[in-house]
Amino acid sequence: MEKDIARDTPRAEINMARIPVDGGIAGLIFAIGTMAIFVVGIPAIRYMLPAAVVLGCGLAVVFRLVRHETAAGAGIFGRRPR
Repeated sequence: MEKDIARDTPRAEINMARIPVDGGIAGLIFAIGTMAIFVVGIPAIRYMLPAAVVLGCGLAVVFRLVRHETAAGAGIFGRRPR
């Protein structure tokens, strides 16, 4: 029996979960670069991109407002339990 080398050899793949990207300018560059790759590679996404950007900005504002309203009472130096 001959061994199939192609089936036994692991494929070289990029695991996106293993790429360390923190917040700040490096994360922004990574996000914009990834988005650009997908937009160029999948032409149908070009029609959804403006709606996704508007929706994402809207959700970011909502999350920011909700976090600031609830963050004042939380944490070590927040309100004391009664």
